[in-house]
Amino acid sequence: MFYFWFLAIQYSAFTLDVMKKARPWLIIAHPGHELRVFHWLELNRPHVVILTDGSGDTGLSRLDSSRRLIEAAGATLEENLGNVEDDDVYRWILEKQTEHLLDFADFLVDAWAIQPPSMVAGDSIEGCETTHDLCRYVINAACEIHFRRTGSKFPNLDFPLLGQPNTSKSLAPDDVRLVLDEAAFERKLAAARGYHELQAEVEYALSTFGPAAFTLETLRSVDLHDGLAGLNPEPPSYEVAGEKRVKEGRYQNVIRYRQHVLPVVNEMRERLGLSQDLLQK
Repeated sequence: MFYFWFLAIQYSAFTLDVMKKARPWLIIAHPGHELRVFHWLELNRPHVVILTDGSGDTGLSRLDSSRRLIEAAGATLEENLGNVEDDDVYRWILEKQTEHLLDFADFLVDAWAIQPPSMVAGDSIEGCETTHDLCRYVINAACEIHFRRTGSKFPNLDFPLLGQPNTSKSLAPDDVRLVLDEAAFERKLAAARGYHELQAEVEYALSTFGPAAFTLETLRSVDLHDGLAGLNPEPPSYEVAGEKRVKEGRYQNVIRYRQHVLPVVNEMRERLGLSQDLLQK
């Protein structure tokens, strides 16, 4: 198993070269999430950090597919991360282990101390996938530490992974909304349909929301202390899905927000010297 602490202070020469001047960072839980903001990726060429290998139930890593897509768009992939499986993340949560999350947060904070990003974008909290949500909690913690230590801020943005890909809501000053022209949409569609490991998910999203929904990319400013408060009433959908999978014999335990996720997030924040009370909602 690959652990974050081994790499939290060891950057490759390539990574250091990448961070010599400010650029956006894209931080996502799974390979393939970059497809939701593919045109933003093309335009901004961010440094991409992926928490897991995306192997899921298949046991096959998706990192190589994302690496090819990211590099073809002119962006760069952080090679020191991504060798974690979802089962590892689930175990951290169930066993209330925070060391790996602290290492991940420290990695971001240490890198940004060398060169702050021009902006950070990443997964939103949707209550659909625990790994997605946990990734966002770590991003927010790292941003908060950086803002406190330096007194300077950069935009911290998120985007949905499983929900409606576009939004008609008004934009805040740091929000980003991109309207894709026909050529940009065709490139995005080709990239999505060419991502073979995600073919079923891509076709499901296209049939659920319609292709036109993906001609708009919206990245919205994040409340650093937000949790599930802004979502639908509990339980989050990952609890419902977990109960079903336990009944089917696929999982042994149901990961629950208040019993498992929230205590891990709060302990992580406490150990990082951050407040916990605003996450109790």
